[in-house]
Amino acid sequence: MLSKDSSPDTSPEPHAGEVLNGKSGPSALTNIESRWDYSALGVRDVEADLAEVEQAVETLSKSNGRINEELSPEDFATLFHEYDRVQGLMTRIGLRVELPTDINTKDEAAQALKSQAQNKIAKLQEALLFVEHEFKDLSDDTAKSFISACPEHAYYLQRIRDYAPHTLSQESEALILSKNPNGIDSLIQLHNTITSNLVFKPTDKDLNESELRKLCHSTSRETRAQAYKSLYEVYGTRRQELALIYSARVNDWRSEMVERRKYKQPVSARNMENDLPDESIEALLLTCRANHDLFHRYFRFKGERLGLGTFSRHDLYAPVSTGDVNISYEHGAQLVQEAYDAFSPEFGSIVSGLRQRGHIDSQPRTGKVSGAYCAGAGITSDPYVFENYTGSISDVFTTAHEFGHAIHDVLAKVQTELTWHPPLPVAETASTFGELLLSQHMLSAHPELEETLLFREIDNFYAAVIRQATFAEFEVTAHDMIHDGASTSDLDAAYYSGLKDQFGPDVDLPDYFATEWLTVPHFVHYPFYVYAYSFGQLFSTALYQRYMDEGDEFVPQMRELLSLGGSMSPAELCQSAGFDINNTAHWQQGFEFLKSKIERLEEISAK
Repeated sequence: MLSKDSSPDTSPEPHAGEVLNGKSGPSALTNIESRWDYSALGVRDVEADLAEVEQAVETLSKSNGRINEELSPEDFATLFHEYDRVQGLMTRIGLRVELPTDINTKDEAAQALKSQAQNKIAKLQEALLFVEHEFKDLSDDTAKSFISACPEHAYYLQRIRDYAPHTLSQESEALILSKNPNGIDSLIQLHNTITSNLVFKPTDKDLNESELRKLCHSTSRETRAQAYKSLYEVYGTRRQELALIYSARVNDWRSEMVERRKYKQPVSARNMENDLPDESIEALLLTCRANHDLFHRYFRFKGERLGLGTFSRHDLYAPVSTGDVNISYEHGAQLVQEAYDAFSPEFGSIVSGLRQRGHIDSQPRTGKVSGAYCAGAGITSDPYVFENYTGSISDVFTTAHEFGHAIHDVLAKVQTELTWHPPLPVAETASTFGELLLSQHMLSAHPELEETLLFREIDNFYAAVIRQATFAEFEVTAHDMIHDGASTSDLDAAYYSGLKDQFGPDVDLPDYFATEWLTVPHFVHYPFYVYAYSFGQLFSTALYQRYMDEGDEFVPQMRELLSLGGSMSPAELCQSAGFDINNTAHWQQGFEFLKSKIERLEEISAK
């Protein structure tokens, strides 16, 4: 299946400062990488390749009705290995038609090809539904013998059995597959089209969203405020359409996941997909909420450090260093390269290889989807990295984040097409670990930047943990509210209430931030995805602390952890690193690490 591991939805973060010798203006994009080389996907001609897949599916379909107690384990293994191979082919074709529409939403021919191919793939997936359905219905003894015959697929096959209580009839599953491309998937594409073509004008110059968000970390407080006002004013012009799309997404999710698949609550469906018990996510969110006061302390300190009378939400990513400096893409990418090289030459070679082979698109353009992600292509092709690089230090860390995903994907290619990609929370492990490596590398290279980097690291921790946890809590509330008939204004009020609790009494929070939820694409694209960032950041922080304690001896352990991909549950993966996901004390470890960073900042300031 197509997999995009995206960066958390955050505002830009502070620049690194003049010492980096970045260049301002257009030259900040020197040697920026744009447009992808799709040849590694092995898709020569979409229609011809789909025809080949169709033939393979037709052959597989001859086994419809044969996955039963009479089938030998050896014959099942042969059949399932072919099923695995075909899934990989469809992944790469799906990626080949989707990537071009992300870099240019105005390309009508690409959009048409994507729609045609996705409809065809949906039909092919429908024809293969019998494989997992028939396996699900086997007796326990027969299922165990089949799993023994496919050891590399053991976890995936067991997960099919786990899904049994939430799996519909084959006819109903086929109906869902056939409706989605022209139903909810089309609404998601409409959301992309609307938001990627918005034009913002905080001053006298038209900006795209990536360019506008860069102004949110301007040294000028007035500029920051104008940027946020422009963001919400322009989104407000499409408020009705965006709210309708979100309501449709929520209602579609509840209809399928709660009413038909019988999940306890909407978030439980995502928890099941992530193979996480509801209790572990409740422990995670509870721990995040219990540490809001730690950030209240930090916001007060940052306001004092900046010499502000009242710290405002506009000031969240205000730079603490003087100068408005851009970091060229060439220099930023080199810093990331050096950070991964220092940790592991193998990790570094993966990064350099992707750049050399044209698997990066970093240039912001009108019509290009906003944000950043790494799109995994399965076990026979390297992943593709998507960014909108504008020259801020945030963009440098985003580069490290997405290359972390890419390293994870490449190392996990030793698994199968069905088990290479880990569940979402563990998928954030390498990416957030990479950001911590970059922070340490930049500090070693530029010790005079310690204060600036500490501010960036804490801001990032806030953005990846507390901000995302608050998003997740809002989603839980919003899904219930929409089901109960809440208006868009009701959702604004609920969102604003969550922000007030998050920021505390000492942060000025303008009323128009109540509409911020409309600007978060994850809510529409992947309901309840966002807590994965909180999970990943805290787990990666624990791993990073082990690396600081053990040094190079830890590197093989990290490599092994990433190479496991999706071949075991998140709980087992975390447990192998000594982390208990149901224990709030383990989640609290990350906040203790953060507290030490805040205390170090306060110490520096007192000198």
